[in-house]
Amino acid sequence: MQKKILLALIALTFAFAPATAERIKHEDKIIEAITLMDEGKYAPSIRILRDVLATDSTNYHARYELGYAYYLAGNYRQSATEYAPLVDYPEANDQTFSMLGNALDMAGDRKRALDVYYDGIKRFPNSGKLHVELGTMALIDGDSKTAMACYLRAVKVAPDYTPGFYRTAMLLFNSDRPELALCYGEMFLAKESENKSRIEAVSKGIVDTYRSIARVDGDTLTTHFPATNITLSTNSTAADLEREFLRFDVIYSVDFDFAAKSLGKVAALDAETICRLRTAIADQLLNNELIADSKNPYLRHLKAVRESGCENAYNHYVVLYGDQPAFKRWVALHPIEWQRFADWFDSYNPADGECAYF
Repeated sequence: MQKKILLALIALTFAFAPATAERIKHEDKIIEAITLMDEGKYAPSIRILRDVLATDSTNYHARYELGYAYYLAGNYRQSATEYAPLVDYPEANDQTFSMLGNALDMAGDRKRALDVYYDGIKRFPNSGKLHVELGTMALIDGDSKTAMACYLRAVKVAPDYTPGFYRTAMLLFNSDRPELALCYGEMFLAKESENKSRIEAVSKGIVDTYRSIARVDGDTLTTHFPATNITLSTNSTAADLEREFLRFDVIYSVDFDFAAKSLGKVAALDAETICRLRTAIADQLLNNELIADSKNPYLRHLKAVRESGCENAYNHYVVLYGDQPAFKRWVALHPIEWQRFADWFDSYNPADGECAYF
């Protein structure tokens, strides 16, 4: 996907540039070099790109691809050398800073890599990519609190950048905030359609989280949420009290419990029971007058799914995708219902608006 986008950008750049024979030749050479890279032939790709730069030293796309070729070949220090001047080019974007930071990090220069990411954010404050890069570096250093802050910042400034939701959900799956993990994980599934391995991982994480919260005791489904922190003091006002108890994460936990009780007798917390539980949770949330006017994106997403008429198929997608054999069996048994959902989901884009999730 990244290569297809870059090829389009190259074509667009040349379309608006003077159509000289030399420029057209350079475009062809860069595309040839990219093709060789895709085939794992880095040395000839590097030679071609160096030939282009020998006659057009300021060609941004040629130098960018040269840096990428060195990166793929494992020569990270040379990759960083090629990327370094590009951050000052007018064509530079957040991806330029990201690749320079990646190359420096892989070369062992983490301090310079961090500096590059921070410089990039100054230039591109709404770059989800760069906030995720910072978060991942913090996570590697064992600082999950800073990592989470960076990932949440990515979600806020770039809601269409799905890695922000993915990283947030994956970190939350291993935290004491399962209600947040479920919501961010589901929003990732609502937004991502191409990265199948990540969709599968998040689906598994969601199912595991349901099973960590809800348990079958005898024939009854009970819930076991970690304690929720309510921030109040002796100086808190009635408005403070109302604000804390009307937090969406607090309401979600309460409505989850009501939904579990509404199922009646259950034999096991299998996929079908989890799908029923999901429907019951949506019932509770969408009919809760306390949040009827909420602009929370997750709540609006649940409403959109319900109004699509495809909620059952959607729930099975969320719950079963992490178990591919079971998912494929369900699709085979419900081809018309699945196709109807797939047609709707293919054109669906969750509305984020200005409201934070929690």
